[in-house]
Amino acid sequence: MWRRAVDWLRQFYPYKYGRPSHDTLVEFYSRLNPKEFVKCLIAFTESLADHSVSHNQYAIMSMNT
Repeated sequence: MWRRAVDWLRQFYPYKYGRPSHDTLVEFYSRLNPKEFVKCLIAFTESLADHSVSHNQYAIMSMNT
């Protein structure tokens, strides 16, 4: 599952060394402003829908480690 997720994420960033560690993600998310993050997440998911040629439905994957 992670391999597929990293392959998809590489559209946006190279991830040369594979997926970020749990500690790296915790550090990253702890520094985010929650209100700004929500605005960015909404804009990002809307952009996916805007660029969909075949009107596919997109789902946010919840990945548990």
